[in-house]
Amino acid sequence: MELKNKLLHSNIEYKASDFKPEVHFIGQIVGASNILDSDGIFLEAFFEFGNEWKCLSPLYTVQTQTCYTNVGDFVAFAHQLDLHFTTQSLFGWPKLVARMWKLDETNKIDLCNLFFIQ
Repeated sequence: MELKNKLLHSNIEYKASDFKPEVHFIGQIVGASNILDSDGIFLEAFFEFGNEWKCLSPLYTVQTQTCYTNVGDFVAFAHQLDLHFTTQSLFGWPKLVARMWKLDETNKIDLCNLFFIQ
């Protein structure tokens, strides 16, 4: 009630679009484990989202650095994610789509894995 009174008695003209909910995704792509190859591994990821969602961040596609490790060890990417969305609906919630690529000694790139997180 107090917020409504402040909005009514202020000199600022508000529009319906000023009250859209915003969602922030802040996190990190930590790494990968159980790698069965000693070639270089990197990850390419992007967000898919519905028509009611608008990404306010400049980039929603990321690519990690290429990591090398021994077979069976952990690969550390430590790549930060910081995305800012506005929405009118919960439908079309963003999902992270990621592709893991392998870089061999001849600089050939092969797709190792494809997955998504919703």
